[in-house]
Amino acid sequence: MITYKQHLCNIAMDVSLKLYIGAYLADGKGLNNWDVYSHKPGNLIVDGSNADIAVDHYHRYLEDIDLMHSLGVNSYRFSISWARILPKGRFGEINEAGIKFYNNLIDGLLLKGIEPFITLTHIDFPQELEDRYGSWLSPESQEDFAYYADICFKSFGDRVKYWVTFNEPSFQVKFGYQAGTFPPSRCSKPFGNCTYGDSEKEPFIAAHNIILAHIAAVHIYRTKYQATQGGSIGIVLHCFWYEPISNSVADKLAAERAQSFSINWYVPFTILFFIFYTNEAVVYELETVLQVPRPDHIRKISSRNARHIRIYFTRIFNNREAEAEQRARFHRNQSLHKFLRPGLHAHHMRTGKRYLENGRILGSKLTEKWHRHRRTCK
Repeated sequence: MITYKQHLCNIAMDVSLKLYIGAYLADGKGLNNWDVYSHKPGNLIVDGSNADIAVDHYHRYLEDIDLMHSLGVNSYRFSISWARILPKGRFGEINEAGIKFYNNLIDGLLLKGIEPFITLTHIDFPQELEDRYGSWLSPESQEDFAYYADICFKSFGDRVKYWVTFNEPSFQVKFGYQAGTFPPSRCSKPFGNCTYGDSEKEPFIAAHNIILAHIAAVHIYRTKYQATQGGSIGIVLHCFWYEPISNSVADKLAAERAQSFSINWYVPFTILFFIFYTNEAVVYELETVLQVPRPDHIRKISSRNARHIRIYFTRIFNNREAEAEQRARFHRNQSLHKFLRPGLHAHHMRTGKRYLENGRILGSKLTEKWHRHRRTCK
């Protein structure tokens, strides 16, 4: 049995290759959205730097593997650059040089006893597809991502047993389409000051296409490759958990609404996916305001099964009467930014502390246990 302490002391690495791989146009790689963004003045990169060279992992990966091995690293999760495999998406040829690089990287890791974990996309998107149809704002993105995923499974799946479709898609949606601080830098006031975008609508559309793209990739892996390759596939999510500050109905509904638009939003093809698409507050926003239809396979779920799922999964939703009240209270300006009553709660991202409106700290940092045990690792 692995103890909690032993689990914390296992060494793994988890990185986005975009941040340090460099070689941003080497060997046939196409531009991605971050390549373009990092060269534009006025972006969020304070010192004006970019990832054109970074630490040059592309040319020095064997040295890096030796360093990981010397540190006792036993697993390495890295992201593949979509534009390095498909510079023009499905509208162009496969870049065989990109395939060769990742094959060499995977083989080098395995030779040193390091298990590769692959993330298919870590917020990056081929610029060609952004220019053609607006990336995640178009349903075409689902087809492109499925095509890309299929190539990766076919090329690397004989050795890679752990796959991640998206890394924290909530950040792509929030910062790319609501705040506008990540590419494609789309937003509207009061969330940000962008040239283009609609912070009230586009996050829903982008998330909807990301969720269905994830489903498409998982379906391909499970039906075409899993039986012979023996791997597993999932998604990495960023999570906040919300609790009502009192037992009042209003606070309970606020917490439920916040959870519906937090992690529940991004757990597709599981129990929570059905919860999201059977939550009438969310469905109202998708179907009535945005004219985005509920997926057919979710629409066909009987109301009896939907109620059972909601009750089964930690009672994320209240009973039918509470849901009816939630529907009545829900309206658009509560969808993304008014989860809780104004001024009731604030979260400090750097310290992890939560404050009430009177400045009193609510609870303790979640990372305290981790830091306490990390100091005891040998």
